Amino acid sequence: MTMDRRRFGQTMLGGLMGFSTVNLLGLPGALACGDAQHPKRLVFVVEGCGMNYQRFTPIGIPNQPASEFMDVRAFELSPMMAALSGHRDKMVLVDGLSNDQGLAGSGHSTAYAALSCVPNDPPNENGRPGGETIDIFLGRTMGHCTPFPNLLLAVGQTQAARLTAISATRDKRPVPHFCDPNDAYQQLFGAIAAQQGGNDIRQRATFELLRGDIERLERKLNGQERAKLQQIREAMAAIESRDQALGARVDELRQCAQNYAASGDRSMEGRLAGHFDLAGAALACDLSRVVTIASGCGYNFLDMSFAGLGLSGTKHEMGHGYQGGLDSLDRIHNFHAQEIANLCDRLSAIPEGDGTMMDNTLIIWTNENGEQHHAGYQRWPVVLIGGSELGLDRGRFLRFPSKGNPGARTLADLWNSVCHLMGVEKNDFGAEGRETVIGPLAEISG
Repeated sequence: MTMDRRRFGQTMLGGLMGFSTVNLLGLPGALACGDAQHPKRLVFVVEGCGMNYQRFTPIGIPNQPASEFMDVRAFELSPMMAALSGHRDKMVLVDGLSNDQGLAGSGHSTAYAALSCVPNDPPNENGRPGGETIDIFLGRTMGHCTPFPNLLLAVGQTQAARLTAISATRDKRPVPHFCDPNDAYQQLFGAIAAQQGGNDIRQRATFELLRGDIERLERKLNGQERAKLQQIREAMAAIESRDQALGARVDELRQCAQNYAASGDRSMEGRLAGHFDLAGAALACDLSRVVTIASGCGYNFLDMSFAGLGLSGTKHEMGHGYQGGLDSLDRIHNFHAQEIANLCDRLSAIPEGDGTMMDNTLIIWTNENGEQHHAGYQRWPVVLIGGSELGLDRGRFLRFPSKGNPGARTLADLWNSVCHLMGVEKNDFGAEGRETVIGPLAEISG
């Protein structure tokens, strides 16, 4: 071998542990999760660059900060989410939640702090994770028994194969997102291709070579580096166990994947549409129960163009009032709203028990940079779209009092509420952050 021992351990461990997103030890089977009947599912759709609170507010409702709690049940969605009008009765729009983690920088991104509610390290918009994010936490608690406890998908201004900017593990490691839906498809549904020949043989041959290299290295290494080699062994064993289990489900996988068509469309719009299609297929086949779709999240990836919508310039320029300003951003947000609506329609068409898969699914749409392009992080907009079996009191616009007023609440409180909706008892998520965490928001539950 020409690679030195340290580089071999670091490279192979990083590659294998990131190969299938996170937590390779999960294996399929609803009973292993303790499901009484129908599993709950969760989809995060997280945009970057801010989500303007004025455009988020339903038509006819004053958009200024409130000193008292507001609960409105008769409203018309604003243009930025008009595509979701057919699902308005399933929606809860939440305004007024604070998540000020004291990040230094230009005010363009909170990165990991959006889903962790903990300051990044160092505390700036380009720092590393300061804590576990809510999507990864729920993946390892409610989705640990699925082949992919978290399915992480992303687009950004680059054409990179993976992005790390929004999700993190409990040991504060960034988790990579698949940027190409076709690449993610191969990871999720590779058992179909393997049955057709070639892929499984190549993987077995590769792993046998790796095991030989590991055995030779183990005789020379001690301590921490030897422990890393053991982690590589465990990762390979987990991949093989998972692939064996998936191989027994080939017919089921083919049925789930039949509506996903591989595409060469590398545009922002094409990749996002592919991610939403793939999310629907993965949920339908119970390959994952927690999906995150990140659209231009993180300081390094936010400056995105949507030329396919007929728009010039980037979201960054629009946030500053150029290239159509907020009107152009409305069109971009509504594109995401349309993809969310399509996913709702797809899940609503799949029977489950006496209802459909959508009855047991929660979709959360928000932004990782708060209430506008340069946000103060005092009124974080969040859209919840939930099925009838989750306990969500739907068809409402809720505005919590501004920070400092009685009844003010935080984004971390909402993430604790989401835990309870998903059947996970958690009351202190984000408590190590700068905001006061009270616990779940009773106002969103039915």
